[in-house]
Amino acid sequence: MVTNSTDSLTALVTGGTSGIGRAAANKLAQLGIHVVVVGRNEERGEKAVAEIRSAGGKADFIASDLRDGGFAFNGDGALFLSSGIGPNGEGDNTIVAFARGQKLQPSQLVSDPELSPLDLAVAPNGNIVASSEHPFGAADAVTSIREYNAANGHLIRVFSADGSSEFRRPRGLRFAPDGTLYCVARDEVMAFDFASGRCLGAVVRFPRLNGQAVALFP
Repeated sequence: MVTNSTDSLTALVTGGTSGIGRAAANKLAQLGIHVVVVGRNEERGEKAVAEIRSAGGKADFIASDLRDGGFAFNGDGALFLSSGIGPNGEGDNTIVAFARGQKLQPSQLVSDPELSPLDLAVAPNGNIVASSEHPFGAADAVTSIREYNAANGHLIRVFSADGSSEFRRPRGLRFAPDGTLYCVARDEVMAFDFASGRCLGAVVRFPRLNGQAVALFP
């Protein structure tokens, strides 16, 4: 049943082409929520979407591997997606945007030759920030956090470590209520003052942490 509390919502379900993910996608669609199914296998994805639509639900499919990527919704309901880097370089240098609507129509928002996106977040000012290791997997890769204009994809700023830490393999991004930006990396969690762009150094050091995400608790 579609209700006023859910018919304007969109849910992105990673791994939604099979198993628990597919079951969750079906259940959300039954509640009247527009479901975006994300998975690597396009054939299974289209079948999952067809199943939801045949039951009267709303669904779309995005072919992507989010094991090493990121996504975020802004306040207007637009979806920003960095798909992660595939074995042949697919997804490198790119962030795509999906405007809110019944049918997802992606547009390439960012094309940055020095970007290999590993996670993505929406900043308090509405811009997009992405953690990057470029070239991905290279021993001499340059690690950074890159800020882009959410409207036109233009590069605004590049955040780098202050030299007190190696800051290798940056992954999960999270903003604190005070605007501090945290990024978990191979051996530490780094903090940045987002307003000034200044690196505040490592707030956590843990060799071989290899973190994928960071969460903040009250």
